[in-house]
Amino acid sequence: MPADAGVLVNVSAHEFQLAPRGCFIVPVAFTAAEVGTPITRTVRLSGPSPVPFERYAGPEFREVSLRGSTADLVAFPSVDDDMRQLRWTEPDNRSWLLETFGLSDAELLRVATNLGLDDPTVSVGVGWLPPAIEIVYEHAADTPVPSKQRTWYAGWMNHEHSDADRLQLSVSEQAPDIPPIAWLQGSKRLRTRLVPVRGVVGVATSEVYDSSGEVIGELSWEEAPGITVRLVGYYDVETLLRIAGSLETVTTDDERLRD
Repeated sequence: MPADAGVLVNVSAHEFQLAPRGCFIVPVAFTAAEVGTPITRTVRLSGPSPVPFERYAGPEFREVSLRGSTADLVAFPSVDDDMRQLRWTEPDNRSWLLETFGLSDAELLRVATNLGLDDPTVSVGVGWLPPAIEIVYEHAADTPVPSKQRTWYAGWMNHEHSDADRLQLSVSEQAPDIPPIAWLQGSKRLRTRLVPVRGVVGVATSEVYDSSGEVIGELSWEEAPGITVRLVGYYDVETLLRIAGSLETVTTDDERLRD
């Protein structure tokens, strides 16, 4: 670990319900992006949901015509000016959410209009995407979404810098078909890019933290089917990549875990 990471202060494991009673897990159907450095244009479809996506305080909602009915076009000026969502319900009562960073309202509506959503037993048909936008993830229709998730966590703290963890490492169980790339966002403030890490494609972000000017980096990847590893800390992406490369997989009876 970097010399300024401090000391290991927290090692823990947690199991929690992904969807508490009365809630529903909505899978990611597909994610598409203009793959560049950084990534600034993405579009992601989530659904189907058995219940409609409700309005709530904060975002700006506008009703628009879509697919023979109406939809909510949602803007998030307090979060990111480039973020938009379309939320609607199909005649079969399944609801969908299409989210973008960087696409225009007209482009987002065109993507939604050309979706193939008729057969819930197969993957969504993507009839149109803007030039240079390509599919980076598709959810297989028969892949179950888990109801629980277990996460192992370790945190390092250096009191000379702050009272918060300077570096965090988490290892989480996920559905095998939901890797970090499924949650790709083209927010300009995150400076997202795809990077090679431990033999797979990982997702890296780098964000300047408030007025201090410190950079918070995040690196996540699928270490094995169903296992997502995430590093978050006050380091640039290159440092996080070096840390990731130094990690070693061990068995639960490894003597080093007893220290």
